[in-house]
Amino acid sequence: MTEKKFPFHDHPLAYEKLDRFSCILCKKKGGFGYFCDKCYFWGHKECIKRSLLHPSPCKHSLKIYTLEALGYAGDHCHFCRDYLLDDFFHCLICNINMDLKCLKDPPPSSIYHPKNHMHMLTLLPRVVTFTCNACGVEGKRNPYVCLECNLMFHKDCIYLPRVISINCHDHRISRIFHLGLGDWKCGICRQKISCSHGAFTCLRCPSLAFHLKCAMKDDVWDGKEFEAEPKEELEDELEDDSEEEIEDDSSEEEIEEP
Repeated sequence: MTEKKFPFHDHPLAYEKLDRFSCILCKKKGGFGYFCDKCYFWGHKECIKRSLLHPSPCKHSLKIYTLEALGYAGDHCHFCRDYLLDDFFHCLICNINMDLKCLKDPPPSSIYHPKNHMHMLTLLPRVVTFTCNACGVEGKRNPYVCLECNLMFHKDCIYLPRVISINCHDHRISRIFHLGLGDWKCGICRQKISCSHGAFTCLRCPSLAFHLKCAMKDDVWDGKEFEAEPKEELEDELEDDSEEEIEDDSSEEEIEEP
C-alpha cells in the first residue's frame, strides 16, 4: 500500500477505506481517508484538504497532536482561549495551539474598517506583548497591526464607537487615537490618561478627556453610537460665539465714547 507524507503529520499516511475509526476533523466514521498505523490517525480526504492543506492563520503548516502533548505550548487554544479537550493543531514556528473550532472558523487575517482606521489591519498571530493604540491597555497576543502607521490594536478595539453620549457630560464625545502632550486626567475616574493612547474628547470642551473603558461603562453610556457630532449644533454654537464677539466689540465702542 502506497504511503504519502504530509506536513501536518509526523508519520507517512496510507489512503484507504476504514469504518472503525472516526475522522479527526469531522468526527464521523466510514469512508475513504488517510490513516497512520503508528498512532491511528485517520481523516477523510476532503476534510484534510479543506482544513489542513490551506494556509493557517499564521501562514505556516500546522501539525496535529494528541492531548498527551499538552504543555508544549500551553493547554489553551491560542485564539479563543478555551481549554484543549481533544486533539489539537500546533504551529512549530509560532509555538501556538489551535482547537478544531478555530481551525474551521479562524479569525480574519486582515480587517478593513475605514470608519475607524483608513488602512488595512493585519493579524499578527503570535504570543507578543503590546499596548493597544486604541484603548491603551496591554495585550498579550494576536494584535491587528497597521503596517503603514505602526499601530497595534486589540481585535475588539477596531470596532469601538466613534461618537457617543454619556450621562456625566452635556455634550457628545468623540474617540481619537492619541491626545497629544498635556497633563490629561479622566473626567470620570480622575486618573491619568497617557497622551499617546486613545481616549474620548469633547469638541466643545477641549481640556476634557475620558478613558475609553470609563466612558463605555454600562452605568455611564447607554450603548448608542452616533455617526458624528451634529453639524447643526456646532454651527449654532459658532454663531453664538460670533454674536458674543459682536456684543463685546459694541461694549468696547460704547466705553470709548466721551
